[in-house]
Amino acid sequence: MLFTAPTGSDPINQSPVVKLILAENVDTVAPGQQISFTVSVMDPEDGSSDYQEIPTNEVFVEIRHFKYNTIKEISKYEYNPSSGLSNIKAVGCFDCHQWKNDLVGPSFSKIKQSSQQKAINGLIGSLLQGSAGNWGNEMMPAQDIPETKAREIITWLVGEKSNNLVEISRGFDGLFTAETSIQEGHYLLTASYRDHGVGAERSDRKTGYHSVSLTITN
Repeated sequence: MLFTAPTGSDPINQSPVVKLILAENVDTVAPGQQISFTVSVMDPEDGSSDYQEIPTNEVFVEIRHFKYNTIKEISKYEYNPSSGLSNIKAVGCFDCHQWKNDLVGPSFSKIKQSSQQKAINGLIGSLLQGSAGNWGNEMMPAQDIPETKAREIITWLVGEKSNNLVEISRGFDGLFTAETSIQEGHYLLTASYRDHGVGAERSDRKTGYHSVSLTITN
């Protein structure tokens, strides 16, 4: 049931409640091991994922690797996505790109690995004006977004702040395969959903999230 503000009062947006569930109910993972997960979302204004009221393409799971030695150190991590990552989610980049694997366009990881800081302006131009031939014959259409947003996306993607990201998936379920090259530390899986706000202007949008950590074992 959706929340309704009392008559005569300003609408108050409440934060989404997000739950990330590991199917295997584990807290450790070995290099190369696969872990499946599901996500549920309940938002007082937007509805519930149980009733297909939450858009699948607005639910994300981010997987990060940390070299921290203890879970206590992991607990200090505060989920606060940069504007660049938030823009990647919001403008529909995941319709054509995935984090690790090529889709219609190249993976974000491939773009990051092949790009240097000096290429930032060129990548921004490709994003705003469209391009073809850089990664294959598929045409990338021009994106109707402000240049400031495009710069935030590209600067974040090729910069240091995205280095501990192993994978980002979209949707209510997925399968994570632990990197064989990573032999120690921890993975932190964070599911998130940004609601649609309240009122005619859809203001005061809030993000709910839930994180689960996995210790890497051999």
